[in-house]
Amino acid sequence: MKSALQRRFENEGKSIEIFNPKNCQTVSMEFKVDKHVRAVGKLADRIEMKKGQEVSGLLVQKGFKHTLLEPEDPRTKTN
Repeated sequence: MKSALQRRFENEGKSIEIFNPKNCQTVSMEFKVDKHVRAVGKLADRIEMKKGQEVSGLLVQKGFKHTLLEPEDPRTKTN
């Protein structure tokens, strides 16, 4: 399987490194993900987004999506 993956990516012109751990070997992986928050409701109406600006509100997380809103808004702005 390792050689098949290497051939596939070589054919696409991509260079990859494949790590093949032994059974029961602990593997640690780090993922770097940019997190984005969507401002909705009254909060979105009252703020001007500027880099470095601090905003306070209620942060709601559903799956991997983050929404920031006024504490009074949750019943009307969340599913």
